[in-house]
Amino acid sequence: MRQILVLLALALSANLGYSQSKAKSGPVDQINARLEWINRQTDFVVAELSGEDYLENVPDQGAELKGYYKNDSLFKVVEWIGLSYGAMTTTYYLWQDKLIFVYDAEQHYKQLMDSAGLFLGFDYAQTELQYEAQHYFAGGKEIKKLEKGNRSMGLPQAQDFASALLSFRPLLKNKKNNQVEYNQIQGRWVSSMDTLNVIEFDGLRKIEYYDGEYMDHAQIKIEKGFLYCRTPAEKEEDKYKIVRLTDRDLVFSYLPTGRLLKYKRETAK
Repeated sequence: MRQILVLLALALSANLGYSQSKAKSGPVDQINARLEWINRQTDFVVAELSGEDYLENVPDQGAELKGYYKNDSLFKVVEWIGLSYGAMTTTYYLWQDKLIFVYDAEQHYKQLMDSAGLFLGFDYAQTELQYEAQHYFAGGKEIKKLEKGNRSMGLPQAQDFASALLSFRPLLKNKKNNQVEYNQIQGRWVSSMDTLNVIEFDGLRKIEYYDGEYMDHAQIKIEKGFLYCRTPAEKEEDKYKIVRLTDRDLVFSYLPTGRLLKYKRETAK
């Protein structure tokens, strides 16, 4: 992931002809100036989602999504997806809530060959850039595209970037706005009424166990003091009021009945 971000910085400054010496007059030059400003910032608030939090099918080597905020405004979204033979990253830049630029890249792990030229496997410590592109947007339309290399993993086409970003934004905003509660609820909790009943929060998932056996899981959302849970088989969400949430105690009120569910954080054995 770090290597990809370095490549992004290099591409923006040199590889595809981004020049800081140009006069900032045309739309592309104006976008470049804004990209430069965004990439200089060091005080973004970052909201992060794992692949399980936002993808129905998580790829072989996982995935992650990060949103970069300043004063409640979203300026950048970075999606990284890992596959068995490489990785791809898509970085979205926004200005005044509008998409202005997308950088997408594809890297492959270096292939290992024997003396006869037969494939032995991958060197996961080394990657080779397979493809990269810069997409400039103005008024909701792509106005310029620069490409190098050949795409093979099926990264999104330009017309899909806006819709992908639209699907990411509410998830990232919710995570940012409720970051404290999401962080605090993570881990395993034991029911005060039945110690065989254990729930675990892992990212945006709630997993239920009984007597050590897996029972069910649900996607969660925390918003304005309420916990919403949706299991894969159900369309309706279960709603709970968070009555108490500390490092040690968790108390829900199941709605609409108001039944209290009390838990204690599981201690290390």
